[in-house]
Order: sequence, then C-alpha cells, then structure tokens
Amino acid sequence: PLLGRRLTTKSLAQTGENHSISYLSINMTIYSIAWVLLLTGFTLTWATGATPVALQADQNGCSWDLESHKTKPVSFFGFSAQGVAFTSDGQAIFSGKNFLRLTSADSGYHTKAVNWRAIPKAAKSLKLDHIGDIEIYEDKIIAPIEEPTHTAPYFVLYHTSNLSFTGEMFPAAGQKHCPWIAADNGVAWSSEFDNVETIARYSITDNYKRIEDFRVDFPAPGLMAVQGGAIFNGALILSTNSGVNINPLNQGTQANLFAFDLSSGKLLAAENINIRGGEMEGIAVYGQNMLMASNGKYHVESNIYSLKCD
Repeated sequence: PLLGRRLTTKSLAQTGENHSISYLSINMTIYSIAWVLLLTGFTLTWATGATPVALQADQNGCSWDLESHKTKPVSFFGFSAQGVAFTSDGQAIFSGKNFLRLTSADSGYHTKAVNWRAIPKAAKSLKLDHIGDIEIYEDKIIAPIEEPTHTAPYFVLYHTSNLSFTGEMFPAAGQKHCPWIAADNGVAWSSEFDNVETIARYSITDNYKRIEDFRVDFPAPGLMAVQGGAIFNGALILSTNSGVNINPLNQGTQANLFAFDLSSGKLLAAENINIRGGEMEGIAVYGQNMLMASNGKYHVESNIYSLKCD
C-alpha cells in the first residue's frame, strides 16, 4: 500500500570533497533488495535469503539510468549540506545547518525560494542552532534542530511554499541528539546519533507527544553516527557515516545504509554505499527515486546526480 507514496529519507554527514546528491535505484524483489548506483558502476545486493515481502517494490523489476549530473556552488547547501525532502508534487527542499532551499520539480533543481536564516527567533532563544535532515508531512516541513549541549532538541515547522516558520515548535521529548526525522501515517520517527537500538516515535496529531519507542534489531552497542532516515514500502531506512558500523548480514564488512522491517524491527538489508568525496547526509525518496546528499572535503562545489527509472 505504500508503493508510489512520497517518503522522505534523511541522512547527513559532514566531510568529503563534494556535496553530492545521488538518485539511487531501488530494485527490490521478494528474495533480495538490489540497490544500483549507476554513477559509480556498483551493483549492491542486500540480504539474500531473507523474505522481506513488505519491501517488495516492483515485481517486474526496474532499470535505472543516469539522467543528469549537475554541479552547484557550495552555497547551494548553505555551505553545510544536511538534508533533503520532497513535496507531494516532486519539488526538492534542501537543508543546511541554518538554511532551507526550495527547488523546482525537475533535474535542474532551479531555486524557487531560499531562507538563509531559517532558524527563527523563538528557536534561537532556546539556543537551537543546527538543522538536520528534514521531512515533509502534509505540506509542512519538519526540521529537527539541535542546540550545542545536545540536551533539548526541537521539531520546528515551516511552510513548504515559501519556507517561512509556521510558528509551531515541539520538543523532541527524551532525545539528546536529533539528526533526522521521518514521518508516515501521523507518526514521526527519529533517533539519537550514536548507540541507536531504539527509534523514538511521536504522534504528529497529538502535538508530537512521544509514544512507544520502536526497537531495531542491531547488535550492541547499536548503530553509530546515524545521519538520516526514511520510510519506504514497509521499511525504515537509516543512513550512517561510513566506516563506523558493521554489516551483521555479511560478517567482516561494513555498511552505511540499513533497512529494518517496520513491523518487527528485523534487519532486512545492509549495504555500503560509496559516496564520492565524503559521507552521506540527508536522503529523500520520491516514488522509487532516491536523492542523496553528502558534504565534501574542501566544500568547494556541490554535485547533483539524478538517476531515472526506465
């Protein structure tokens, strides 16, 4: 039932040579999940032998081809790539540390609106100063924003049309870090940055009241350096920094992208995505296209890669 719905993933990282955004192909079958990153020529196969029926995306398969490569100045991300989300009609909104950019619903990502000072006074009064990977739910941007002591993050809401603050802010109760947020069916999902064994959940319709946590099946001490998350076809997808997490499904290897069954928390898939010039930041899914952002080593330019399903 989730097939074809807009779902936003968020994943952030803050090193690397180029800010990169990549559309990834997702070709999932009953017996395996295949992620094809045509830009680098790698074919990444997930969790063979498992039967993640809930993740079945397209029984007929899907062929993905590189559609375009765009280079943008580093200012495109407000000098610090953090996240990305899609509106219901396919417009991409990018987040930086204190910045939002609304772009067109085409591969040119032409700017339609920019909020260079996206953190409102009400948030600044609480010392909030760092936007993470954003989500869009019911035509509102939800931005997780942290403060330097990492003790009291908030969810801050913005209008998708002009990126202005709606006046709504809600504490991410019980969280210290709050690097990402995903939302579906009236529930918002988020987590800490390190030692992630449970996912915090919030009732959007009840003013983001915290509800029962969701436990993910991952060896202690849990996932480290979690940067983003999204919900796609019955799975919670989490992205992390590279080089910090093992792949429990393939001992002796590492992974930075993980898919957990949304009902049981079982780890269905894990893979290591090679990011040009740096680590993963925010990710977003629109239909069956994925957009990925990463920061670069020298913060010199931004690259946008779009892959299209034929």
